[in-house]
Amino acid sequence: MNAINKIMIVSMLCTSTILAYADTPAPTSTPDISGTYNCLGSDPFSTPPSFKETIKIAKNGDVYNVQMIHSDSVLPYDFGTGFISKDMPNVFSYVYWDPKNTSTMGTEVLLINSDGSLKGAYADHNKTKSGTESCTKASS
Repeated sequence: MNAINKIMIVSMLCTSTILAYADTPAPTSTPDISGTYNCLGSDPFSTPPSFKETIKIAKNGDVYNVQMIHSDSVLPYDFGTGFISKDMPNVFSYVYWDPKNTSTMGTEVLLINSDGSLKGAYADHNKTKSGTESCTKASS
């Protein structure tokens, strides 16, 4: 299966995953979540399962570009693209991929909290369990 087909499959999964957050009350306007976030996460396939990373989110028209950077690095290891639905403006979802390893890709769905923090879950396309992540905004 080529990379474009995999990205399309992950995109479809991402859209259906958003529905899990449909009962959360939506804010009155779509927030701009651009900025740098410090994140703590849990990966059920890693030892130890906890990790730290920085996520940089940049608005590009109606979508956002995402860069994921390990805490011990300055270079992104994954890139992504996503959006905030006008029907659910408190949910940000995106697909991500590793440009060095086309078999690594997934989707993440994050609830946008009223304090600007992000909290949600992610799934890699080739794994059987999802991970979790919580992020606080470090800068705009």
